[in-house]
Amino acid sequence: VEEVEDILRALSNVGCQTAEPRVKIAELGGGAKIVGALNQYPGEEDIVRLGCNVITLLSLIDEGERELGRQGAVEVVVAALQQFQQKEQTCRASISALRNLIVDQKNNSIFMSKRGMETLISAVRLHQSPLFSKAACGLLRNLTCHEENRGEFAKLGGVPLVVRELKMYGDNVELVVSALACLKNVAMDPSTQGEIRSSGAIEATVNAMSQHPGAAKLNEVASDAVWAYARYPQNHSDLAQTLVIRNIVRALKQNLGDLDLTKGCIKALGTCASSDEMEEMIGSEGGITAISDGMRQYITNEELVRLGCLALGNASHADKNKPHLANSGCSGALVLVLTTFPHNQEILRGSLVAIQNLTYFGELQALIREAGGVEAVVRVMKAHHENEQIANLGNSSLRNLSFDNECKDLIPQAGGIDTILSIMKAHLGNQGICEHGAGALRNLAMLDKNSSLVEDAGGLDICLEAMKQHPDSLSLNKACCGLLCNLSCSHEARMAIMLRGGPEIVLEALNRHITESPLVVPACGMLTNLSLEEQQQGMIGAPGMEAMVRVIRTHPNDPAPIRSACSVLRNLSCSPRNQSIFSGTEDLIGVLCRFESDEGVVNSVCNALKNFATAPEHKHSIGSTGVVAIIRALQTHFQQQSTVLAGLELLVNASFHDAQNQDQAEKSGAVALAIKATQTFSGNERIAIIVLELMRNFATNQDSRVHIANEGGIQIAVGGLKSFGGYQDAATAGCEALTNLCLGNDNNRQAIANNGGIDEVIRVLKTHPTAPLVARLGCAALRNLAVNKDNKGLIGSRGGVEVVIEVMHRHPGESAVNESASGALYNLASDPNNKTKIVQQGGIEALQRAKATHASNQKLVGVCTQLVDYLSD
Repeated sequence: VEEVEDILRALSNVGCQTAEPRVKIAELGGGAKIVGALNQYPGEEDIVRLGCNVITLLSLIDEGERELGRQGAVEVVVAALQQFQQKEQTCRASISALRNLIVDQKNNSIFMSKRGMETLISAVRLHQSPLFSKAACGLLRNLTCHEENRGEFAKLGGVPLVVRELKMYGDNVELVVSALACLKNVAMDPSTQGEIRSSGAIEATVNAMSQHPGAAKLNEVASDAVWAYARYPQNHSDLAQTLVIRNIVRALKQNLGDLDLTKGCIKALGTCASSDEMEEMIGSEGGITAISDGMRQYITNEELVRLGCLALGNASHADKNKPHLANSGCSGALVLVLTTFPHNQEILRGSLVAIQNLTYFGELQALIREAGGVEAVVRVMKAHHENEQIANLGNSSLRNLSFDNECKDLIPQAGGIDTILSIMKAHLGNQGICEHGAGALRNLAMLDKNSSLVEDAGGLDICLEAMKQHPDSLSLNKACCGLLCNLSCSHEARMAIMLRGGPEIVLEALNRHITESPLVVPACGMLTNLSLEEQQQGMIGAPGMEAMVRVIRTHPNDPAPIRSACSVLRNLSCSPRNQSIFSGTEDLIGVLCRFESDEGVVNSVCNALKNFATAPEHKHSIGSTGVVAIIRALQTHFQQQSTVLAGLELLVNASFHDAQNQDQAEKSGAVALAIKATQTFSGNERIAIIVLELMRNFATNQDSRVHIANEGGIQIAVGGLKSFGGYQDAATAGCEALTNLCLGNDNNRQAIANNGGIDEVIRVLKTHPTAPLVARLGCAALRNLAVNKDNKGLIGSRGGVEVVIEVMHRHPGESAVNESASGALYNLASDPNNKTKIVQQGGIEALQRAKATHASNQKLVGVCTQLVDYLSD
């Protein structure tokens, strides 16, 4: 025994010096002889301890642990561990030998089959010394490198035991490194996460980093452990409650010269960034800048760059990180990655993911652009157009970048439009590629010059085909409808869309996704543009109007789709055929009532209803409820000129030849509203005309004539003629309004005369000598005004007789014109001076010619006959 002890001691001393004696011992069969000695003297503690020491040394030789395993070393050392478990020194020697032996998979299996793990953990619980703990943690680290051991380790209570050692001997860096490596290995097993959290492993790991900020290897291993913890969302809350991000960022900043540590830190930060809470911490602690710096320093290192792209991609979701992203230089780093690794698709994908995320923020779009990102992304897309992931990420990145106005110019210059369309065409079956491509083109087509480029490159066909291939995809159809909406701003594009069946495809998408406002709005926008073409109003017709009513009913309280649908109906309602088949008037009135305070909705509804209201059936549907709603809405938005105009036009059409609507409008304050409109928008010709038309309608009622006069309507009517009588529409409406106001109301006749109305009527007759309608209505106004005795002389003195006779000369073939003119002369002739003028100006001849020319007009013939007889006396 003593000789064996001496030999083992000598071998141990020789083997400790250099590798050469260890190799010589192995070549001379020393391993087998030592194993034999341990088997021969299993109870001799000194032999066992010294033998384990030599085995430890021999296992350091290349393939040494495997050869020793074949010689039975694992079995004999495990037996020693079990026999001398109470003896710390011998136990530690056996643990040191096993630490190297079990690196080999077969040796590990032997160790586990001999219940070595259970014995080891029992020994760790028994002996509390730094040397023993250091050796044990080294063995546990190697054991847990084998995936199959991790669950057993956790079941035996190994996790809290290692955490205990970590806390007890935290000042021993080498021990801490082994313990952290063990925890990292164990944490790779999903089943161990409960033990990781309950044991305090996370907190202990972070504390070790805080305690040893300058220990590079320790921080590298700790970062690896954090990465393993952060892979599981259930650990995120515990991690976020520590200073883990601060410690990792500090380690990264302080050790940028250490490649392995830099990789470990970036890897950990990237995984932690998948947690919303820790993502923001990474930004606030300077982690984004540190990651970017690391990427630039090791820009040619593929693994580190890949990890950096992942980390930046995960850290770029939080709004609070925007300023950190903007100031970190990460934009330039990511673009540099695209140019440095033009052929590495994995790295390119990672960089594009990060660029895609960054460019959701407007401020970062500019930074990517300034770093050459637009050109770089397009280059990558061209080079790897066959790769679906790169194609999808490229389209998505360009979609985001195209929100930037300058990028709208740069992308086409870099060949982006052709690249996007060629990729979409090649991958029409890929929903994501087509969706993001259409989104990019939609943004680009906001510029007319880009819209032409998209259309010329076949964008219409590709967009419509994508919609047909992916009818159920909301996001794709939304993007395509947005693109079509922008493209359809030109007449040529509208016709091209029509020829390709665009209205039917868009209506199909609209009806399929009718509940989705983000799709409904651009779809309606395109249909609004298309229906500007008279030809397409009929084509869209009934299906389009039915769809719009469905939109209104589906989104009763959402103003955006309501406004869009009403815009379509506004254009479609220009078609007489559509007016006759529309059945949603009550729905539009309901919208007006619900959205009285929304000026955009009110404007759209009024514009749609004003056209429908030309049809009698729609006047009735508008009814008292609609009239009241219209007036109330106009009162609410009285400062909006376009809305007031649309609303007044609607009231004109709704009250034309409809006594019920006239009465309701007047009772609801329409007269005062109309008068106020002319005063508020005094220079607006169209409003002046509409107000005159409204007075014309209302003045067919005797009570309304009085009401209009009391509200100051006569002054407004005369003023409208004076200001805008040079326009034929204004002259027509003004004369007809005055004609109706004079009916059966002598006070109004006198008031019109007193406010200069006679002069204005005569003036417009002179201004529009060739306009039959102005001639007829102007003469009718003079006819009614001349019922008043004083007005007869005034009209005659102002040249009215001559003007009326001139009208008859200019329009000999117009029966209605000659009827009004002869009626005017009939009323004027009772004044002696006028009688003389009529004769002198050839009035008799004009009357006789009218009588002969229009013999079928009995009323005209009767008036002319009586007047000629009277004038001939």
